[in-house]
Amino acid sequence: MKLSSAFCFHLVLFCLVASFAIFAEPSHFDAEWIMTKKQSRNSWKTILAPIKNVELVSVFGPQERFALVRGPSTRVSKFSSDVLAIQPNYKYSALQRNDPNFGNSWGLLNEGQSLSDFGNSLKGIDVGALKAWDIAAGSKKVTVAILDSGIDLSHEDLKNNLWINKLELEPNALDDDHNHYINDLNGWNFVDDNNNVIDDNNHGTAVAGVIASDSKNGKGTRGLLENSSMMIVKILDSNGTGSTERAVKGIEYAVRNGASVINASWGGTFFDQVLFDTIKWANDEGVLIVCAAGNEPKDNDTDERPIYPASFHLPNILSVAAHDAQGELAAFSSYGKESVHLAAPGVNIFTTTRGGYQWMNGTSFSAPFVTAAVALLKSVEPSFSPSFLKERLIQTAVPMDYYMKEKLSSGGRLNVYQALKNMISPKIPTPTAWIRVSKNLETAHPYSNDTKQTFDITQPGAKHLRVHFSKFELERQYDKVELKDNLGKLAMSYSGKLESFWSADVLGDTLRLQFISDFSNAEWGFSIDALEYSN
Repeated sequence: MKLSSAFCFHLVLFCLVASFAIFAEPSHFDAEWIMTKKQSRNSWKTILAPIKNVELVSVFGPQERFALVRGPSTRVSKFSSDVLAIQPNYKYSALQRNDPNFGNSWGLLNEGQSLSDFGNSLKGIDVGALKAWDIAAGSKKVTVAILDSGIDLSHEDLKNNLWINKLELEPNALDDDHNHYINDLNGWNFVDDNNNVIDDNNHGTAVAGVIASDSKNGKGTRGLLENSSMMIVKILDSNGTGSTERAVKGIEYAVRNGASVINASWGGTFFDQVLFDTIKWANDEGVLIVCAAGNEPKDNDTDERPIYPASFHLPNILSVAAHDAQGELAAFSSYGKESVHLAAPGVNIFTTTRGGYQWMNGTSFSAPFVTAAVALLKSVEPSFSPSFLKERLIQTAVPMDYYMKEKLSSGGRLNVYQALKNMISPKIPTPTAWIRVSKNLETAHPYSNDTKQTFDITQPGAKHLRVHFSKFELERQYDKVELKDNLGKLAMSYSGKLESFWSADVLGDTLRLQFISDFSNAEWGFSIDALEYSN
């Protein structure tokens, strides 16, 4: 195979989009493991005592259910009957791609303005902020937790919108419920386990600027929230990298200290049971977690390595893709009809950075638009549950183009005004009746490397057309099938090994199917046995 898939994945991502998207492989975790305890009265020290050469690093999580340990995997695997499960301490990374300047903030107000060197925007493609601000501007009573790399505490556009812990504690101690940490004035640093939450990476500061850059100081730009209480929960280090342990501690800290919504603009590609269980617990506590969907153009529903935590199927996970200033899904954005819920601005976003301002790209900056929208909703309807908030934003999303129905569960993009007013946009109509016709079309088995084939499938008079794949096995990520309509517009792309399925439908009477393979690792290919059309 070409070099290694992990190497190529990182190389492409860094070269094309300057992304902090370092997803660790299992081999990175030979030293650190997380154990999950059953319902047991035994302490972690008692449980681990019989296991030699294993160090207990920390006990954490709701009800101190988890333990971080260090030791050889052969030793750690021989755990006691008190332990339910063991997993690696997975690594997570920031999902970044890069009011005098309010005109640069097309995501808030898009009047078709020129975006510096990035071309023109399309009027009306924004989150409806101006009309939303007539209804709500946010509230200091709604705490927004930003789990990230910290925030520039002295930034002129952020310092007035930070969460302040007013609880006084004895020096060098936790309170009885482990709810607060000593001197956690604006939050807590779970990288160094202290109260220094200053950003040493830049990512967290940029995320915070989208949420609540100061609208009253006459400087810089502004965020979606005029009034905000941003809690800083530092879980990413100077390289933009975190871990399961830090994420779990950060979520518990945010929940126990009153956060209504958590912004998670980071991700990894392994299913993390410990993180899943913690987010599920956060749902029971009434906290919504807004996640960046990912910066790799793949389907999180079908890909073998989707982005987590965005792809957790939990009622309090709201996964956000990125769209550009013309209302198109960003070329780098991950998607998924079931697991990615709506899109928000994420291309050429003008926001705060350490000591200044910068244009940024990535679903990292789409998620905070939605986080701020949740905070606005909570400021006017404090009783809304996580699942209700999520459904409100999905139902009030503005439809994008026809093919987004196959890529986002809402089929559309964030509009805060419509969410506040509960204005449900008319959905783009789809066919309700199909006429089936046999169709035999397939590749060679196995197919050839380094090839490109185009098949035009036509049904005269049809307004919608789709095909049935009876078998589909391509090299994941590198070989693909693209479905386009008769105008050449991409409807959907498929790769990997999939079960038999009906494709997305294309508009018009011609479906153009393009099969592309790279120079190595040919698989079985695909076979089509039927088509359906609607007039």
